[in-house]
Amino acid sequence: MLIFLLVFWVGALRAEVLTIDKVPPELTQLRQAYETQKNQAVGPEQQAARQKKYETARRDALNSPDFLRQRSALEASRDADIQKITARYQESLDKLQKETLAGIDQKYQRESADFETTALSQAQKNYIAEMDKLEKTLVAKNDLAGALMVQVEKKKAMSATPGAEPAAPKATPVVPKNEIQTTAPAPTAVTLAQGGMTAAAPLTYVNNTRGLAGSAGNVANNVYSFNLNKVGEHSQLVFYAYGKGKTGTDSAGEVNLISPDGKRRMVAEWSPKNLQAINFYGVQAAKDVKPVDADISSYVTAPGTYQVEFKYKDGNEALNIFQVEIRTW
Repeated sequence: MLIFLLVFWVGALRAEVLTIDKVPPELTQLRQAYETQKNQAVGPEQQAARQKKYETARRDALNSPDFLRQRSALEASRDADIQKITARYQESLDKLQKETLAGIDQKYQRESADFETTALSQAQKNYIAEMDKLEKTLVAKNDLAGALMVQVEKKKAMSATPGAEPAAPKATPVVPKNEIQTTAPAPTAVTLAQGGMTAAAPLTYVNNTRGLAGSAGNVANNVYSFNLNKVGEHSQLVFYAYGKGKTGTDSAGEVNLISPDGKRRMVAEWSPKNLQAINFYGVQAAKDVKPVDADISSYVTAPGTYQVEFKYKDGNEALNIFQVEIRTW
């Protein structure tokens, strides 16, 4: 490498040509120190340390009290939304099922009534025909007394109407609401259903004491007690009942829930619209009627003793109560 230098002296001008053919050792040392420092600054160990510091900072942030508090609030809001959606779905599904089956129930009821009448009429005809044969046989045997008994029985059968219902009971007079009497709470007959605390398999408290809710003097066991030792966020009242009379539906009244603190709230009603039989050959038990239900989630908020009261209001028939349930999940 050739470098031209101009060297000035005072009063004179001198130019020299310098040839550089050797690197100063000091410069070489500086270069080596620089390379070492550069490698140490971005080497694997330094990168690993920075990565560890970054991951630690992220983990600490996600475990900070402020983040955990906000996350908990979001999860609670999510759970509440899911519960609301589930409740709306169940309500819509119940309504859809009721509307879908209404026509089938009515059609089956008519067909069952027609079938019963036809079957009983045919049985009556067969019975009378067999008695005709028996009467002729007895006359041929000269058993006139026996033939006379057959004639009497045949007349009874011929005068009877197949499928006839007994006469309706005497109408129950309507009385003012403030005169309606109640009785002591029905004996507690509670069992816990197997299953979990879910809408599909709720925890069910059952009181199957038979009760009667009518006008004054026509009341028995119309207050049902439940000792709830565990309750969920959702609760439902379900009762199985039917009118005591010819129609089974000429009755109306209200159902009250009495909380452990003594507060009484009307949570449901019964009327001809929701008193429905599903056994068209007779109503004798809870399995023979369609249940009536009501949401009581707002009132069943803690364990304790709750009472369900049936109060008659109107109609010619008292209410036969077969079974009362409180379901919770």
